[in-house]
Formats: sequence, C-alpha cells, structure tokens
Amino acid sequence: MPYFYILSFSLLLYGVVRISYSIWWKPKWLERQLKQQGIRGTPYKLLVGDIPELVKQMKAAWSKPISLHHNIVPRISPFSLNNVQKYGKISMFWPGKTPRLIIKDPEMMKEVLSNKQGHFGKPPLNTLVLILTRGLTTLEGETWTKRRRVLNPAFHTQKIKGMIPGFSISCNLMIERWKKMTSDNETGELDIWPELQKLTADIILRAAFGSSYEEGKKMSGLQKELITLVIEAMQTIYIPGFRCTSYQFSNNSIKNRNSKLSFYRFLPTKNNPKRNKLVKEITSIMKDLIQRRQNAIRSEQSKVDDILSLLLQRTEENSMTQNTNGTKSAEITIEEVTMILYEVLRLYPPAIAIYICIPTSRPRLETSPSQQEFDLNLPILLIHHDPKLWGDDAEEFKPERFSEGVSNASKDQLAFFPFGWGPN
Repeated sequence: MPYFYILSFSLLLYGVVRISYSIWWKPKWLERQLKQQGIRGTPYKLLVGDIPELVKQMKAAWSKPISLHHNIVPRISPFSLNNVQKYGKISMFWPGKTPRLIIKDPEMMKEVLSNKQGHFGKPPLNTLVLILTRGLTTLEGETWTKRRRVLNPAFHTQKIKGMIPGFSISCNLMIERWKKMTSDNETGELDIWPELQKLTADIILRAAFGSSYEEGKKMSGLQKELITLVIEAMQTIYIPGFRCTSYQFSNNSIKNRNSKLSFYRFLPTKNNPKRNKLVKEITSIMKDLIQRRQNAIRSEQSKVDDILSLLLQRTEENSMTQNTNGTKSAEITIEEVTMILYEVLRLYPPAIAIYICIPTSRPRLETSPSQQEFDLNLPILLIHHDPKLWGDDAEEFKPERFSEGVSNASKDQLAFFPFGWGPN
C-alpha cells in the first residue's frame, strides 16, 4: 500500500509540474526570451492571454456607427493597431499560451510568405471547418503547387474576359430586380447586403459552372444551412480525437479525404444527422453536375467557357501565352479599371491579416529567439493603410497612385499584399 500512495503522489506531482510548465513557466520563459531580443508586447496572462482585451476592443469599436470614410483599421483591427502603435512594428501578444508576433514590416513579410522550404506553415484548421472547405488557401507544399498549376490557366486574362458577358447578365438581372422593387415609388429604401450576396452567388455560379443562380439555388441554400450548423458546432465544446468528414473533388468522384474518420459524425447529437444529410445532398449535386459536364465535353456539346469546363478539359500550360491585348472603352480604359481594382484591394483587402504557424523544425528569423515557440501575424490591412508607406493620403481613394504600376505606387515596392505572397 505505501508504494501505491507513493506512486499515486508521484504521478500527481508529475502531472501538476507538466501542467504548470505548459501554462505558466514556458510562456513566461518565452516572454523573457522575446524581450531580450528587443520584442515588446503585452504581458502574459494565465491561459486566456489577451483574448478578453481583444474582444473588449472589438465590441467597443463595433458599438460606434461606421463613418463614411476609408479609415477602417480602428474598426476592423483595433487590437493589432493599438499593439503596433504602443510596442512597435514587430511586437507580440498572447491569443492563449503561445505568443504571436505581429510583423508589420514588408521585407520580413515577403521573406515569410515567399518561403518554399516549408519552414512557415498555415495554421491548423478546426476539424469542423474541413466540412466546408479544403481549397487552395488551406493547402501547402506539393499539393498546393499541383492544384495551383491546374487552376492557373482558368484565371488567365483571356479566360476572364470570356466570362464578362456572364457577369454582365448577373448585373443586369440585379438592376432589373431593383427597378421592379422601386417601380411604385420615386424613392425607396433598399437593403443592399442581401442583394450583393445574390449577385456574388450568381456570378460565381455562372463563372464556375455556367449555370444561373436559380439553377444553383438549391445547392447555395444547402451550403448556407451547412455553414450555420458548422458555426453553431464550433461554438460548443470540441472533444479531441473526434474528427469530421471532409471531401476531396476528383475528376470522376468526390472521395472521402480523411481515412481516420473516428466517430464524431456518428455521435447522437441534435445537429450531426442534419450536417451529414446536407453534406450528402451537396456532394450528390456536385457529383451529378461534374458528371454531366464531363459527358457534354466528351460529346462536344458544351463550350469551354466556364471554370469547371476548363479544369475538366485539363487546359495545357501553353494556353497562358495567349494574346492579352485589351480593348479600350470610350469612357474608361482597361488600365483605369485595373487601377481602380488595385485601389479597392488596397483599402479593403480580402484578408485583413495572415496567420502563420512555425513547425517544430524551422529556420531562425532575425529578431527572434533561437527556440521559436510562437506564431506570426502579418497585418495586411495595417500595411495597406500605413501613411509611412503610402503617403499622407493613405486613407483616400486615389486609383491614380497605381498609374505607374504596383511597384511604384508606394514608398516600398513590397507594400501591396492583397492576396498574400508566394506559396503562403
């Protein structure tokens, strides 16, 4: 019996030491190491880190009405903005027990994003998210390279131009719908958000599958339901070891991607059967759509004028060398449209920040400790709105700043990252 008590006490002590090391000693040691390298930031707080303060600042920012200007940084990313202003362009904060470095330096951002040796990885996804997406933005390494090579021809300038008539149809349908909604009154109020959602869905369906929004309404509706259920599930307790189903599209079928599917999706929860049913329905629709399009291409009954057809036809790489001369309009030139799009992407980038995970075996970044036990935050939005890089008119909508190209639009040639950079 004494041996049993001694063993039990030893195991308990070992567990306490391990937990204490993980949630307190190690984070505090990392904090000291980073400070010795000259990297300042918020002090570590047990377990929760800066999450409460981050939520508090977001709530405060969103509680105020949005003003009609382009200075959206204080509203969209108040915590990162305050952290950089207080501690410098390379600073740290704690989203938990692992420190995260904010790198607001274009040169270092490019070094991280263009690294092809796998030293900087993408953050792991919640297993529930894999139900919704396993696209190019979540892939890395050879898989990313292969998929990117397949997709590139479909997004060539000439291919995009061929889709413009479809875009025009979608816009005209929306305008006609607005006219009908306001036909009885000279003035009226219109909620633009759901209208833009419909327009986006319509354009995506036409460009990707060559089908109208009405034809794809069922699949879009099912996806919306699935997103709602997944978000609800993500807000509940996740049991480690129970994985979800994710799917991989192939030419002939949609295959189960995860061969170690545990039992999570079979647990008798309220929403699991609903999620599984929606996934099966969406999968069935997609398989049927792909099969019908393949048959049409083989029998030469389908034009190769949408992304799905281009991918199924396996367009050769030499298609990227086609003529790219644009036609000019009497009112606005292609160059001016490009400048406007660049300026919109600068002020309102698709991703406000990129989060990078550093694997166990990785290189040593300058200004970082030799034992790199942290993640990286690359604040694209802050870079795009920085007066030091874009001038005093950084918060103004001025497409003409791109008149001499992207590299000459700012004081730093690497200050424009609307879609990230390189394989990351």
